[in-house]
Amino acid sequence: MTTETKSMIIVGIISIAILFGGAWLYQRNAPKDELLANQDALVRGNSMKVEATNEKLVVAEFGDYQCPACGYIAPGMKELQETYKDSVTFVFRDFPLNIHANAVKAAQLSYIANEQGKYWEMHEKLYNLQTEWEKVSDPTDLFVSYAKALNMNTEDTKKKLSSDIYVDRIKDDIKDASLLGINSTPTFFVGNTIIRTANYEAIKKAIDVELAKVK
Repeated sequence: MTTETKSMIIVGIISIAILFGGAWLYQRNAPKDELLANQDALVRGNSMKVEATNEKLVVAEFGDYQCPACGYIAPGMKELQETYKDSVTFVFRDFPLNIHANAVKAAQLSYIANEQGKYWEMHEKLYNLQTEWEKVSDPTDLFVSYAKALNMNTEDTKKKLSSDIYVDRIKDDIKDASLLGINSTPTFFVGNTIIRTANYEAIKKAIDVELAKVK
């Protein structure tokens, strides 16, 4: 057996372990009692969403813009939104962790962008450029530059970033996360299946399983 073949086998074993490890994780840690008791907390009327043309399933993510795992899965979530755009509505809820100093301001920026019809564009930009802003002491200037790149009103953006605008809305998402037993990011709800792993295949499989139930 060649060294290259051995390497391929090892990589394959690791990949399988990650896939099945992720599936085990969400089954073992699923806060099902909290979900059943607080179903209304999953999606609110003002929650940010990409709505399906013929909704059969809702996938809700509780995420943190400064969370590396959230940034890792973000491109995969965009791909899933496109793949299932006819049947699955995708929802994003903010759950900024205390260990991430810039996460709340990043969430504020996303809502400021929403005022100008740029929510999902900013959502994507924050994750794509996460390593650029995550550890700076004050990301305001960087965030204003992102607004400029999206042809937003930069003066208005800077002013609102310096205020407490949208902080209460973010706190409401955090309260809902608490009601649902969430303590880590990203956490996904695929229907009533809870996934606590940034594993694309695990999320896609759960979507397929749930959609099969409603066909």
